[in-house]
Amino acid sequence: MFVNETLSPLKVEGRKLKSAITNFFETVFKDNMTEQGQVSNISDGVIVMAFRSAIASYGYQIETHKVLTADGYILKIHKVTSRVPDSFGIKRRIVLLHHGLFGCSMDWLLLGPKDSLPFILLESGLEVWLANSRGNQFSKEHISRSVSSAEFWDFTFHEIGVYDLRAILEYLYDTKSEHADIVFLGYSLSGTSLLVLLSLLPEYNNMIKSAVLLAPLVFMNDIKGPLKDMSDVYHENYNSTMLIGRNQEELLKEDESLKGITEKYCKGNKVLLTNSLLCLKYGMTVMSRMDELLVNSTSGGSEKTLIHYFQMIQTKRFEMFDYGIENNSRAYGLSSPPEYPLNDVSVPLYIFTSTADTMSTRNDINKLKSFVPFINHTVLNKSDFSHPHFILGRTAPELLYKNIAGIINYT
Repeated sequence: MFVNETLSPLKVEGRKLKSAITNFFETVFKDNMTEQGQVSNISDGVIVMAFRSAIASYGYQIETHKVLTADGYILKIHKVTSRVPDSFGIKRRIVLLHHGLFGCSMDWLLLGPKDSLPFILLESGLEVWLANSRGNQFSKEHISRSVSSAEFWDFTFHEIGVYDLRAILEYLYDTKSEHADIVFLGYSLSGTSLLVLLSLLPEYNNMIKSAVLLAPLVFMNDIKGPLKDMSDVYHENYNSTMLIGRNQEELLKEDESLKGITEKYCKGNKVLLTNSLLCLKYGMTVMSRMDELLVNSTSGGSEKTLIHYFQMIQTKRFEMFDYGIENNSRAYGLSSPPEYPLNDVSVPLYIFTSTADTMSTRNDINKLKSFVPFINHTVLNKSDFSHPHFILGRTAPELLYKNIAGIINYT
């Protein structure tokens, strides 16, 4: 923690020292990490092998890399590569894709080798990396905390921003060619996390060329749908600290109020009706062709992350976590949580939303524009393109992905 706080991420000497310390801790704690057996029910190896097999005939491969965060989480990130060598040794621009709420890196590949965004970006000449945040099926390791402990799950998108994204960006910065740029591409929650990082640690604005945000969740004054309804239920029945430290298997227990919400938004889909987390992730859209896939597609996360979103929906502020008056005073020196200083964000943002998306809305992006001046906002006027379609929609390649590849390559 001391090293991360005192060494500049943009200076070679600092990054070399951080890398040496990371390697030291990974060596020292290797046996401890193995003994804890911190893996998901379906091992990440099986999942990656399945995707490797599916894309191999198209000439693509997946590499796995490990990244250690300053607070001890071990993240697995993936690089998508082609067997075809780089033409003429050109130094390619790097694009880092980050998933949404309860997602993982493999979400980006679900449309298959022809239509998934990573492959479209790769074919356009970009170097493609897929991030994973703490707590999902690829990132359930820590140098000292057991995955079954409350301490392991005590995080929100705040920590994903200031620790996970920070560590991943530094890792890519170290491995990139001297003149290569890094572009961030995030969906939903990852847009939240990036703005946390760039607002609290402004020096990281200098580490990326630009950011493309698909349906980001920042201000949520205008939000409708299951997340808003669940926020109202939570606000009426709980306080912000009652459920901290629980993992996704304990999230949103099926009381009568939540059952009513899933029936309201996911009626007609038997898989979504039996799992409130899946309804939250995929609600308001019909994806019956993907029922078998959806059974295992809530990849992991913390209840505290949801609580943080619930809080911001109620307060209508983009703010830090509310621990209650007494604990806020200890954590922040204030009785209420401070807002994130968005005025410090200087990276050009290319934001895409849809008129059919009731989670990330035009009005809320307009509010974000009042704080961040460098925003190019595109609204897709499509009645059948809701929040999940940004990453799973069959029409996304033509409507969106090819445009994104152009933006990343030529801006």
